[in-house]
Amino acid sequence: GYVAADFLGHQAVVVNRDVLHLFSPVEKRLLWSKSLDALGEGAPFWRHASRPQPQAMGTASRETGRQNALLTSTNFTGRLAVVQPDYLCLFGRRSISTLDPRTGDVLWRRDGLPQYSSVVGTSGVVFIVPQDHTKTQAFRALDGKPLKIDGLGTLISNAMLTRGDSLLVLEQGPSLKLLGIGGAKAIVRLFNPVTKNEQWKVEL
Repeated sequence: GYVAADFLGHQAVVVNRDVLHLFSPVEKRLLWSKSLDALGEGAPFWRHASRPQPQAMGTASRETGRQNALLTSTNFTGRLAVVQPDYLCLFGRRSISTLDPRTGDVLWRRDGLPQYSSVVGTSGVVFIVPQDHTKTQAFRALDGKPLKIDGLGTLISNAMLTRGDSLLVLEQGPSLKLLGIGGAKAIVRLFNPVTKNEQWKVEL
């Protein structure tokens, strides 16, 4: 079968047969391993590692978020939810656990995950995204503290990928048709959902 894996700098994070491994290909050694059964439950039945499928080009939408590019990319990662420099996030059956990538120690755990939820994360925030995206929740990555972010469901749905502490978002700008200027433009912007800082924006 397909093995869930991602890179963390010069290291490789791999989940194989419900065991999490951190490898150093440069040093040609295994840094640590951790049985995911030790987290207290098995894998969610809706999560399977598989080869990602090519995605069609997206179009911008002003409705409740229609791109879903970031969320679609999470469908193929099995129990490996998020890989970031300061934390790893793993799925349980109805929970997530965040781990310290240096040691494999558990930082915090969140139970009661809605069935079929997706999980994505920036360098500092973990997002739990249920099928109803309006109920998306945000948690500080290092300690699990809940964060309130207005319009989070739409923002995550419009996100194409994460970069550091920000989301790369594709949106549709305001329409100027009534002024005879033409249709709405697509907007791509790099946006930090916590600080509301917009690092850059391009109209297409």
